[in-house]
Amino acid sequence: MRPVWGPKDCDNWNGNDDCLSGANTWDFAASAENRRWQAPPRGAPGFKESFGNYSDLVGYADIQYNCSRTQAVVVVNAALKTPGPLVYTFNGGEPSLSNTFQVDDSFKSALSVKITTSTGISLELDPLNFIWQNAPLTAAQNTFKNGQKGAIAELYGWPWVDVGKECQFLGKAGYMGVKVWPPNEHVWTSDLYEIDRQFRPWYLVYQPVSYRLRSRSGTRDELRAMIQSCRAAGVRVYADAVVNHMAANGKDVQPHRTSDCSTYSGHSSTLGSPYFTQENTYLLNPQTGTRPTFEYPAVPYGPTDFHCVSYIDSYMDPNQVTKGYLVNLSDLNTEKPYVQDRIATFLVDLLSIGFSGYRLDAAKHIGPASMAAILGRVRRKMGGQLPPDFLVWLEVLMGAEEKHHLACNGGPHSWYTSFDTQLIRDGFTPADLNHVKIWSDDYPTTMPACGKWIHPPNRFAIQNDDHDQQSHGSTGRGMGDKGSVLIIEENVDKHRHFEVQLFKRTDADWHIKLVLSSYMFMKRGGNGFPDGQSDCKLYTGSIYPEKCLGVPKDQAYVEGACGYTMKEGGYTRVHRDLSIVNAMRKWVGLKATTAEVLGIAGCE
Repeated sequence: MRPVWGPKDCDNWNGNDDCLSGANTWDFAASAENRRWQAPPRGAPGFKESFGNYSDLVGYADIQYNCSRTQAVVVVNAALKTPGPLVYTFNGGEPSLSNTFQVDDSFKSALSVKITTSTGISLELDPLNFIWQNAPLTAAQNTFKNGQKGAIAELYGWPWVDVGKECQFLGKAGYMGVKVWPPNEHVWTSDLYEIDRQFRPWYLVYQPVSYRLRSRSGTRDELRAMIQSCRAAGVRVYADAVVNHMAANGKDVQPHRTSDCSTYSGHSSTLGSPYFTQENTYLLNPQTGTRPTFEYPAVPYGPTDFHCVSYIDSYMDPNQVTKGYLVNLSDLNTEKPYVQDRIATFLVDLLSIGFSGYRLDAAKHIGPASMAAILGRVRRKMGGQLPPDFLVWLEVLMGAEEKHHLACNGGPHSWYTSFDTQLIRDGFTPADLNHVKIWSDDYPTTMPACGKWIHPPNRFAIQNDDHDQQSHGSTGRGMGDKGSVLIIEENVDKHRHFEVQLFKRTDADWHIKLVLSSYMFMKRGGNGFPDGQSDCKLYTGSIYPEKCLGVPKDQAYVEGACGYTMKEGGYTRVHRDLSIVNAMRKWVGLKATTAEVLGIAGCE
């Protein structure tokens, strides 16, 4: 076995993957790939069954549709630690040396894919669905301009099973869609809580480990069933897609040691895939004999798929914004063609399983050119055109100074001018542009951000409070006296007023409006989802269990529940409020409804 010890005393490997001062590059050196293949093999210390054969074999499937999306070619991209021949098995058929498989709309089940080496090592990929398998939206009360004008309810922290049940209400109420939280594998653990004492806090879902569809909200099968139920109820489903970064640097499966000699154990993930970063590591990796580096085998990403480590000191520097480590999250090199294509493949998988679009988290930190390249790849993989009801909105937070170079003054970093130009260069038509919105952080206080509508209002998505505003001291957008964050102010009448105003105002022609249904945090400070998985009773660690900040289970779907169910650690169900529902219905051209019709009698 290779030696495992690295720095002595309280030292660690911090700083070794930092960007070189004055080098004007944010790329890893190509030699960093020599530190890849860090996952332990079967029988080695530290191996877990969920690690599978990622020590030797990685791969993923890429769906590429024809122009009518009635046929698709599945291309399997795989890599071996020790190069050799691979055999591919599709849907239990005969093994083949070909890494491609063709399907058409007569194919009604999920496609299984298995990769096998000449020595018998194998990797089974997650099953694939195809866009023609998705339930039609015939139950929808409105065309919603083919998915381009309507209200979207955000069910913050709801399990997939509960969302599927709630879609019956959403469809009757007249919501165009429902947005759910990131559906892919993310950081997870049971034997420790975070540095802020939170046990499984909400923000872990924003730390991806892979693009496999298993989150705290449920399995891939549960996700698929939920989407089908919602679509059958006439409700589109949108994903929160996290593609700017992966897990936080220093929050991986390895042992860690800080400069004060404190140690902490590794994290896990919702599927148990191995993953590696470099911060606070102090041992040599037994497989490589070198210091650890960034690697996510279940994607797969290796060190050169990330930017070297640097932080954002100035939001006025576009390079820092798009290449720095946002709150220490492992920053993907989204200028790199492989990374762009891998992200696009993930986004196509989301459309294939039934999502109608997505919110793209932290889009500002990807930048207009790279984001356009990613979406252009999505368009090409979808047959050279977008699905008719496709919708995406981008999170672009802008401060008072940032807005000049990010929006108002033009230039390559402007989301209001350069972004559309880049999209056209990447294959979008002028009509396609209307499917791409920017989430309006200037609503409701300072819009239009530039003093005039450089970007037309129908290209924005707006809402009252959003999930990043739920904590006291949030650095998200401020709304002053023109909005209300329900779980902070706990003023139902005030909050309802601003939600109704969202739909009644006529000062601009916004087409996408979002309603957040959040949950109340615990008085002690626990902020994990109330899905039962942040309950401190599940904490298996031994360090100060009495300090654990958790949230007990609250049932998300409750038949007949009213809006504004305000209780500690409970879901608020704002989207069920009749005043909000009827204001929304009038805005989209539907007649007013009643509590009895909606199944919430007594909830006037």
